[in-house]
Amino acid sequence: MKNQILKSCLIGAGTIVLFIIDVKLSFAQSDCTARAFGLPTALMAPAVVYDPQREMENFYLNTSGSRYLNDNWATGKIVTTDGDEYSNLNVKYDLWNDKVEVLASNRKVVPNNIEKLVIYTDLNKPLVFKSGFPSVAEYNNQTLYQVLTNGKASLLKKPAKKLQIENAYNNTKATQFNSLNDYYVYKDSQMIKFSRKKSAIATILADKQNQVLAYIEKNSINLKDDTDLEKVIEFYNKL
Repeated sequence: MKNQILKSCLIGAGTIVLFIIDVKLSFAQSDCTARAFGLPTALMAPAVVYDPQREMENFYLNTSGSRYLNDNWATGKIVTTDGDEYSNLNVKYDLWNDKVEVLASNRKVVPNNIEKLVIYTDLNKPLVFKSGFPSVAEYNNQTLYQVLTNGKASLLKKPAKKLQIENAYNNTKATQFNSLNDYYVYKDSQMIKFSRKKSAIATILADKQNQVLAYIEKNSINLKDDTDLEKVIEFYNKL
């Protein structure tokens, strides 16, 4: 029945959504797609049925590694930019495309109006991602950042996957996905990218530089470790 609904929606819209790249659905198409996949209309406006472009590239390339943050479907929660909340979703975060996938009726769809994403994993605490931060580098206010800690200085992590392509001796192309994490501090309405070094931290937190550096030394903080880095920002936020 859902397939029939989707078919009628696509015909009525005058386009085949499944094979169009980078197409955003109109409100009517979003409504049809939501009904077809059993998802709330608000979550799917705007949204696209999973874009096959990257799937086809992966099919032809001999890749190793994964483009996903989480290889398996995980339980997640999405809060839309309209403030609507949807729980108990099956989600994956495609870091290469920088898109969140939702599984419904054995089909993948990609909602584009996400303000907050929570992914529940086997870790001690869920992974929380938020959008709405100022544009910086290639990212805009719709970009999702992992929020490591909140406060007058918020510690943000932007995970990504890059595709490395090398020519093998037999002229085939060996490829693999490599993980890449950028770190930002959101402070005074500005996004500040930084390297995880004491000098960079001292510059960003200059108003409390001496206290922060003393804290790092006293507690043998490893700035390459996310948990330790969180402790530094949390310490600063309490000063």
